[in-house]
Amino acid sequence: MKHSDCKVEVEGDCAGANRIIAHEVHCSSGKLCHFAFKTHMKEVLNPLQINKMFEQDFIDTKPERRPFSFEDRKFMKKMTDGVHQREDSHYELPLPFKQDPVKLPNNKEVALSRLGKLKGRLKHDSCYQKDYLAFMAEIIDCGFAERVPAEDIPLNNNQVWYIPHHGAYHPKKPDKISVVFDCSVEYAGECLNHHLQGPELTNNLLGVLCRFRQEPVALMCDIEGMFHQVKVNPEHHNFLCFLWWENGNLDSEPTEYNMTVHLFGATSSPGCANFALKKMASDYESQCGSEAASFVKNDFYVDDGLKSVSTPDAAITLVRTTKMLCAKGGFNLHKFISNHKAVIDAIPHEDLSKDLQNLDITKDTLPVERALGVQWCVESDTLQFRVELKDQPLTRRGIFFTVSSVFDPLGMLAPLILVGKVILH
Repeated sequence: MKHSDCKVEVEGDCAGANRIIAHEVHCSSGKLCHFAFKTHMKEVLNPLQINKMFEQDFIDTKPERRPFSFEDRKFMKKMTDGVHQREDSHYELPLPFKQDPVKLPNNKEVALSRLGKLKGRLKHDSCYQKDYLAFMAEIIDCGFAERVPAEDIPLNNNQVWYIPHHGAYHPKKPDKISVVFDCSVEYAGECLNHHLQGPELTNNLLGVLCRFRQEPVALMCDIEGMFHQVKVNPEHHNFLCFLWWENGNLDSEPTEYNMTVHLFGATSSPGCANFALKKMASDYESQCGSEAASFVKNDFYVDDGLKSVSTPDAAITLVRTTKMLCAKGGFNLHKFISNHKAVIDAIPHEDLSKDLQNLDITKDTLPVERALGVQWCVESDTLQFRVELKDQPLTRRGIFFTVSSVFDPLGMLAPLILVGKVILH
């Protein structure tokens, strides 16, 4: 027997260890050792989790849109009164605070502490540092962030909030970093997200997917950096303050920067971005047509647009008018893909999805794309599922996590998953 990093307790003729690696040994003395293993596992399953899992099969019985609450109506009034379009076409909206004016403590020490930890990781991981510096340089160069003028520092008027940030890689895109701004950080009992509000303006996922399968010619697209195309009123920039090193020089003193756009991670951002998108569709419907406006209003799920039409000509016209409509509001529509090759041929090469840009569509098979979490085989125009089962213990909790890991909003796999649900039940 051998052990590694384990605690061994010996009492009389009995020994206990919390980690054991055992292998066969040959003993010539004839002495035998006996081991007794006793394991304990406590399963904690929330009944609400179980009910939610079973009710997923009946998601279509829920209303398409729930009524607005008092806070939601308050948000809509603030947005309607405060929205305006800038000279560069982008829409600008205020931060929708629950109460005005907002007074927050200066939490710079939290941001400094988190930045120090970030600096340590950047120093020890060259790849992470390269990606992080490139991302920050891009948002500053694009005007999504700007340095706070020296005469405005220090910011001590209770109208400032420092947002820590860190980098994360998406499991499906391991070579692309996203810098996440932590709007949920707390200091002295205060948190920026606690003061923000925003209703659910996102279209129903099930409805978007069903309409996507309605007609024979399907197309899908994406809004490039959707949240970053919606600007924040200048008087609210100091609530989106963060610390960074000028020119990415980690050995210099960090200085203050402000975000000028609505942040991914802020409670209010999805509502603000969707409000701006729908406002743009209404403002320019007469110029770009009702079909394009309806597509933007009803068939986008956050920044992903999915639509099906009856003919390739209708799809080509819709792509052109919708792209023109989005440009009116400062949004760039790209990553187009369709199951009809005539539609693909009519779209500029730089606006196609990356998978299509590298294909010769006259010879190669069209790829499999993710459509709102579901696998869309473009060549055969079918929805497919790729289930990757992770090792789970043979317990109720293990079965629950395995069954719940399958994302199936349309309920196509319900007969298959029912077997696991019956076992759990």
